[in-house]
Amino acid sequence: MSLKILHVVEAFGGGVFNSVKNICNYLSDYKHIILYGIRKETPNNFEKFFKKNTSFIYWQHSIREVNFIKDKMAAIYLSKIYKLTKPDIIHLHSSKAGYLGRIVSTLMGLHKITLYSPRGLAFLQVTEPIYKRVSYMIAEKILGKLPCKIIACSKSEAKELNKIGVKVYKIINNGIKVLCQPIPKFKKADNLTIGTVGRITAPKNPVLFNKIASFFSNRRNIKFIWIGDGELRNLLTSPNIYITGWLDKNKVFSYIQKLDIFIMTSLWEGLPLAGIEALAVGKPLVVSNSCGCVDLVKEGINGYICNSFKTFISSIENLILQPELRYKFSINSQKIYKENFTLEKTIKEWKLLYEKVANNKY
Repeated sequence: MSLKILHVVEAFGGGVFNSVKNICNYLSDYKHIILYGIRKETPNNFEKFFKKNTSFIYWQHSIREVNFIKDKMAAIYLSKIYKLTKPDIIHLHSSKAGYLGRIVSTLMGLHKITLYSPRGLAFLQVTEPIYKRVSYMIAEKILGKLPCKIIACSKSEAKELNKIGVKVYKIINNGIKVLCQPIPKFKKADNLTIGTVGRITAPKNPVLFNKIASFFSNRRNIKFIWIGDGELRNLLTSPNIYITGWLDKNKVFSYIQKLDIFIMTSLWEGLPLAGIEALAVGKPLVVSNSCGCVDLVKEGINGYICNSFKTFISSIENLILQPELRYKFSINSQKIYKENFTLEKTIKEWKLLYEKVANNKY
C-alpha cells in the first residue's frame, strides 16, 4: 500500500529527529512530508539525512513556549497544510505538535487518521516551574479525551499517561539498527571506563553524574566520560571526567563500544536511543529510576535502577568488583536489545499501524 504521511514535528532535533528519520527512510515506499519547527538541536542541512521520498515544509509561527497568539497562528497554518497535502496519515511527534495537531485534526474531522507520539512528556520536566508542569499535565489530560490515537514510545511513558487518566492506544518502542558483535570476555577492575551520552543539559542531570565521578576520583583505574557537549559542561568539574565534545554518529557509537559500564542519571526521557545502543553492544546499565530509563533495565539481570546517589555508588561498585557479573549483564543487555529494540521490529510495527489506520481497521 502506498501512503502519504504528514509528520508534524515542532521539536525537530535529538531523539525525535532520529525516530522520524528512521520511519521515513525505512518506509521508503511511502511518501513522507515533514512539517517542522527549528530548535537549537536541529541538525544543520538536515535534509541530507533523508531519502528522496521525503519533502519538507517549515512550520510557520511554531515555537516551543506557550504563546496564545503565535499558537493560534501556528494552528491556522497547520490547518492549511492539512488541506494542501491531503495526507492518508497525520503523525504528530512531541508535546507541542501533539497539543495543536490534535485540536486541529479534531476540528477538521481528521481525528481517525491522526496519531500522536509524545516522545518525552512535557509534564515530567522537573527542571520547569511547577505551574508549567501542572499546565502541561492538564493540557495532556484534557486533549487525551480527543479521539486521536496516542502511541507511546515506551512502557514507562504509557504508564505516566495512564496515571493521569489518558488512554494509550499502543506502545511502539524506539529502535535502532546495529550489527551485534560477540561480547568480549570480561576484564578485571583495572582501567575501567564508565560513561554516558547526550547533550549536557539539566534533564540529563550532570550534577549527579559529576557527584558520582567525584566519589571515584581518587581511584586511578576508574575513568568517566561524557560523550557529547552542552551548555552545562561547566558543571562537570571532577578531574576524572573527559568530555568528548560534539561528535558524529559513528564516533559516538565507537565511544559507547569502549565503555565498561553505561550510566544514565537522567531526570526523565522518552526512550533514549543512546541507551538502546548500549544494550545492543552489550553494556551493563546503571540508570536512574525515571521515565524512559527504566525500560532499558531488568533489575539484577542486565543492570540496576537507582533511586539515589548512594544506590548509584553501590551499584557501580558491585559491577567494578565483579567482572563475571559485568559479563553476565553484557550478555543479557544484548539479548534484551534483540528481543525488544531492533529497528526492524519498530518499523514493522509502524507499517502495520499506518496501514491499519489508513484502512480504518483500528
